[in-house]
Amino acid sequence: MSEMSPERLVRSIRMNIGLSLTVSGLLIAGGGLAATVEIAGAVMATGNVVVNSEVKKVQHPVGGTISEIRVANGQRVQAGELLARLEPTLAQANLAIISAALDEVLAKRARLLAERDGLTEIVFDSELVTRDRDQNTKDVLNAELRAFNLRHDARQGEKAQLEERIVQLDEQVKGLEQQAEAMETQVSLASRDLELAQKMFKQQLVQYTRLNGAEREKADLDGQLAGIRASIAQTRARISETKLEIFQIDQKLRGEVARELTEVSASISELRERKLSAEDQLRRLDIRAPQDGTIHQLAIHTIGGVVTPQEILMLIVPQSDLLVADVRIAPADIDQVTIGQGAFLRFPAFNQRLTPELNGTVERVSPDLITDTQTRTSYYAARVTLDPEGQHLALKPGMPVEAFLRTSDRTVGSYLTKPMTDFFTRAFRSE
Repeated sequence: MSEMSPERLVRSIRMNIGLSLTVSGLLIAGGGLAATVEIAGAVMATGNVVVNSEVKKVQHPVGGTISEIRVANGQRVQAGELLARLEPTLAQANLAIISAALDEVLAKRARLLAERDGLTEIVFDSELVTRDRDQNTKDVLNAELRAFNLRHDARQGEKAQLEERIVQLDEQVKGLEQQAEAMETQVSLASRDLELAQKMFKQQLVQYTRLNGAEREKADLDGQLAGIRASIAQTRARISETKLEIFQIDQKLRGEVARELTEVSASISELRERKLSAEDQLRRLDIRAPQDGTIHQLAIHTIGGVVTPQEILMLIVPQSDLLVADVRIAPADIDQVTIGQGAFLRFPAFNQRLTPELNGTVERVSPDLITDTQTRTSYYAARVTLDPEGQHLALKPGMPVEAFLRTSDRTVGSYLTKPMTDFFTRAFRSE
């Protein structure tokens, strides 16, 4: 190997020195920039585009049998538009049974009120009178009218018998009083005969047997008079008892009516509530759209199929609602996320060269961790609203989205040295 000439050696040394100076300059300049230049920090979160008011679930509270399906997946519907219909037979039968039972207790209450108030005719409720052309309603009203008349006639007949008994007892009292008057006359005559016999016995004009006979006759007549007077008292007591029986007929009726009215009132309240529920159930047989939107995930396809209570029949994706982004935030980053925080969003489904980043704002953050039941991963849920200029894009619910939630600005050097400082921090704390 030949020795290098002095000129070439000098050029090599100069080149190495120049290269070293260049590298050193670049390192010094880069270090200065890393220490002074700041770049925006951000927390990255992924998620999907959703409508602001959520997708509407169409369900039925009690279920039933499908009789008609009016929509298909992807079809646009307006609020209140008929989507499907359930078989009405059972609901109609249930409502008819409840309505008939309610008519019966309403008519019965009207009859009881008429009996309580002593009316000569029943005043039925207007809701019954207006339907008196209906045969079932007419039969109910006629049944209560017959019951009212029969009960009234039975009471009147019972009262008439008791009043007739009082008349007979009054006649008995009159006869007994006449007997008592006649007996009093006989007692008066017997008293005079006894006084005369006593005087004549003292004068020894009659024997003792004559006096004894007069005394026995007087005592016998007194006993008969007392018996008649006792009969009069007993008969008058029977008259009072009979009058009390007449009074108790009405009192007994009022007691029975009051008890039945209490029971009927409770039945009316219960049946009215059941009727409202049955009417509501009948109205709900027509399943209508709760909001303008597009049918999605239609789950009913068979006429005659059975729908269970609370089953999701279809989804309606609202058309006029604003679109927002629901994203998942890692638990380690939650301390850097606050409500009102700015963000910019990217949509992988679009051409990144033609679609600009959209600005948004953090609208809400879940107060606690949420755990995905399938993946068992935990996260915080956040909703980011798009600024108005982003609403014109052809976004669709369900599109993937990448959200970058802006944090404080940091130097390039801090980004480069943070892994090392975190490592040493954990190392110094370990035992």
